[in-house]
Amino acid sequence: MSLVEPTLVAMPEVVKDHLFQYLSYFDIARLHKTCHDLRDYINVSRPDSRYHMIKVVQAADNIQVNTMSEHRYDRTNSLVLKYRKRDGGFLVNASVYTTDDFRSCVDGVDYLEAFFRDFGMILQHQKSILFEMEISPFNSRKQRSQFWKAMQKVFEESGRIRSQSCILKHVTAPDVISILPFFDATCIEDIKLIGMKDGQVNPMDGIMELEHWKNLKAVILDDFSIGNMAQNIAHLNYFCCDTPALTVEDVIQIKNLFFHPTQISRCHFVFRDLNIKQNLYNFLGPAEERGENVHVEKKKWSFQSPIGGQELKVTIFPANEKLNIWFDRIIK
Repeated sequence: MSLVEPTLVAMPEVVKDHLFQYLSYFDIARLHKTCHDLRDYINVSRPDSRYHMIKVVQAADNIQVNTMSEHRYDRTNSLVLKYRKRDGGFLVNASVYTTDDFRSCVDGVDYLEAFFRDFGMILQHQKSILFEMEISPFNSRKQRSQFWKAMQKVFEESGRIRSQSCILKHVTAPDVISILPFFDATCIEDIKLIGMKDGQVNPMDGIMELEHWKNLKAVILDDFSIGNMAQNIAHLNYFCCDTPALTVEDVIQIKNLFFHPTQISRCHFVFRDLNIKQNLYNFLGPAEERGENVHVEKKKWSFQSPIGGQELKVTIFPANEKLNIWFDRIIK
């Protein structure tokens, strides 16, 4: 009696499902094309290679890229590639969410060279619009300079970056002016710029001349300053600024800005000089309500707007040895 070997088609579905777990997309697609009996069984939907968010972070001896294919807060859909320097080469770790799926040592190649080559490939295959791209080099002048030169080369080869949000950390004004043009000005809606944390305040003059500025809806600045502030942020919906360059005169301009029919609906300022607090109180007048606890004192003001059906809410409170002031346009 001869035994006939079972074919893949004749196998129970549970067995086929188990076998297909070990096949790549290309193997499954090939089966779908050549085996007519399996066409109704095999799902050959192409894997989605689009990313929702891309984040690049450099440390002293390593660099990593974190990509997310779904919502920014859903870490289960994240892929992290980490390249670490080692003698004679580098070590690369690839992990999905919290699981280390792959680790490999490569000799004879610099870890930064390998990273930027692979990162360029990621960008070349990114066809859809990103929700957010964040780039954070190591905060060392020498490494930062090398990083931005390599990143510019990648951007030049990959084409214009289409992202709604752009976060650049440890940057100077010249860095931003050289990097931001690689982002598609018709896509970008908000930016966050963080300086070098070296006490230097970066002027925004050249940055505001870029075509991107007029298309923005939200801007967050840390160690950057804006001249003619009220005029230059009137088109934004939200503006936040943390810099030692802020003055009471800036607050006066912003307060008056909310009494005009502009786009701005919320502003947040962080003063690093707590001594300015009393000057602000004198300018704003008596607070309408005051809340105190062990850690924080909060004061609030309301101002009727000359625009019908609107008012301005102002809130001031100290936190982390800084003074926070919020402006909110309230539509009744």
